[in-house]
Amino acid sequence: MGKTDSVRRLAERALDSLPEPYTEDVIDEVFYAIERDPELRREYHLCCEDLGKHTVNSWVGNWAKKALGDPQNLGEVASKKNTLTKCYSKLDVTGMSRSHKRRRR
Repeated sequence: MGKTDSVRRLAERALDSLPEPYTEDVIDEVFYAIERDPELRREYHLCCEDLGKHTVNSWVGNWAKKALGDPQNLGEVASKKNTLTKCYSKLDVTGMSRSHKRRRR
């Protein structure tokens, strides 16, 4: 088991809680989902205690992006919804969904 496996599970659970189709702001929405859900927020804080907030935030974005099939990064912007991060990467997820990625495997 890798060091960031718990962060991967957290990111995937948060992503699974979002409605599809996703928007280019999906990373911000993943963090907002973590922030809103008490269980996900508790998991997030445990990961931060273990790995540090900067590492957890970087890997939540990374794992969410990988779960979507590694879409193109459209640039970094200031966070709109979530307060866990100051900024996030917009992603080109036009027409993508988790179920779309699962079918491509």
